[in-house]
Amino acid sequence: MDGKMLIEEAARILKRSLRSVYRMLAKVREKGPEGVLHGNRNKLSPRRVPEAIRKKVIGLALGKYRDINDTHLCEILSKAEGL
Repeated sequence: MDGKMLIEEAARILKRSLRSVYRMLAKVREKGPEGVLHGNRNKLSPRRVPEAIRKKVIGLALGKYRDINDTHLCEILSKAEGL
């Protein structure tokens, strides 16, 4: 950015291709240091389990089915509880 390091040297240090370093440099120039952070950072996954179901599963796992291993619990919840 300020000419203190060659792109080739930065690519070698970061273990990235020249193209990747140029892309990172463009994002830093556009957005500042936050430009190199992943774009989905601090966003919820679209595949996230709804909170009501999550709480129900946790409640069953800590209560009624607390002595069952994870694999068996998954089978029981899918068959008996319909989750």
